Amino acid sequence: MPGRQDGFTPLILFTGAPTSFERTVSLFFSRVINSALVRYLARIFGIVLFLTGIANANPIVIDEGQRPSAMLWETVTVHVGRMVSKVDGTYRFRLKNEAHPDGPYTHVTVWLPIILPETGGTAFRADEIAYEKKYGSPVVSLGGRKFPISSWHDISRTDQPEFNVSVPKKWYIASYYCDVPTKWLKPEYELQISYSQPHFAGDIVGYIPFRPPGNRGTSRICFRAATGSQVRNDSWLAQFFRAHDFLEFRPVDRQMIRVRSILARKSESTS
Repeated sequence: MPGRQDGFTPLILFTGAPTSFERTVSLFFSRVINSALVRYLARIFGIVLFLTGIANANPIVIDEGQRPSAMLWETVTVHVGRMVSKVDGTYRFRLKNEAHPDGPYTHVTVWLPIILPETGGTAFRADEIAYEKKYGSPVVSLGGRKFPISSWHDISRTDQPEFNVSVPKKWYIASYYCDVPTKWLKPEYELQISYSQPHFAGDIVGYIPFRPPGNRGTSRICFRAATGSQVRNDSWLAQFFRAHDFLEFRPVDRQMIRVRSILARKSESTS
């Protein structure tokens, strides 16, 4: 599994026409964040700087040889509602073509991490059952064909990826998975994934990129506000910038983005 990407990158791609003040401040802080001194101090003191956000979670595809399919590009839209968002994503992968020592591969497993609240229940799968009852199960499809998906509780499976990312207290990362037969796959294939993402306290939606494509221009992660609302990055500095109808981010491996939904001001409702 690739390690966490090092360094800090400029974060929000402004939507709408940013003011000259926004451009100046964003450029200044981007240079400060990327300075060698700040990065050195961050490593010493364990500081994580969230100024304007680093672009809910990417699926991971693993074959029966426990080798991941490489993600080539992704287009994700998070439709930000009140206290819950709808995530719709299209992801293009390249299938590994090495031969299986015991014969041809029959399927790949799609792992989908979703950030869920702890409900306090004691029954088996209580949190996932409560989530599915309220919002419905996640959907994984390929070429219009949907595949059954389940939450993971089978400790006999050794192919589950590690989703070791910190989340807020009383939340956790649930692992959903489905098996897609290789007979439906081409050397390069696209998966469509849709699910609901509950919000953290304060009407904040979180999204964690896992193994995103490394090349610029291969990822488009967009947060779109519902009618009557706007979105801004959940950071101290963001309060000094105007909110927007949508925001775009560039993903960094296993670094959570947090976007806050706020009521739109009448003067900004058309921004």
